[in-house]
Amino acid sequence: MELWPVDAPEVSDNCHSVLESRTKRWTFENDDRGADGLPMLTYCVRLKKRTPSESLLEALQEHLGRALAEYAPKRSENNGGQ
Repeated sequence: MELWPVDAPEVSDNCHSVLESRTKRWTFENDDRGADGLPMLTYCVRLKKRTPSESLLEALQEHLGRALAEYAPKRSENNGGQ
């Protein structure tokens, strides 16, 4: 999951509270800059069995704003990155 925040510390705190309540576990990956030079926060998320990715994304967008949250499945090295 990647987030493009305007205010990284505030977004990070709000994001962490949503992740705590909606996921099985999560880890913060990095806070690099995107290709456009804007801050980008990246998280690796393990969803609860009954929490679809769309539900997590909607909760994040509700707390952070629609333009801030994007979901992308992590590519597995076991299946050739697909």
